[in-house]
Amino acid sequence: MLSILLTYSLLLLLVFLFQRKMIYFPDTYSIEDQQQLAEQSNLKLWPSTADYRGLIAKTSRTTGKGTVIVFHGNAGSATDRTYYLDALEKLGYRVILAEYPGYAARNGTPSEAALISDGIQTTKQALNDFGGPIFLWGESPAIPNLKP
Repeated sequence: MLSILLTYSLLLLLVFLFQRKMIYFPDTYSIEDQQQLAEQSNLKLWPSTADYRGLIAKTSRTTGKGTVIVFHGNAGSATDRTYYLDALEKLGYRVILAEYPGYAARNGTPSEAALISDGIQTTKQALNDFGGPIFLWGESPAIPNLKP
């Protein structure tokens, strides 16, 4: 009985220690690779290359409809979500594909607190840069792409 309890406790400890690895599945790139991926999709790092928070179309229009900030799921990166740009820009919205700390080329480590804090700062930056209205769009967690 003691061995079963010890094995179960060890399993719980391992789950606790590696829980972030089981929740977040970021694609990570160097800043150079991130810029190249953005270029290929006609995007630029926003608000600047030095401290970017997301991706925005190079030819983003100034519109009266507002800005949609897309917060992607727990896997991949913002670069994988260009279909939001295609759909929402046709409707007259500016679109920011927000990137999380620890994803793509962003520094940091993903955690609930880090993502919430960064999301607030990203929204404040968008409001400062573009004014309102600001619309927040979120995905539910995604299953990571399994690469061979």
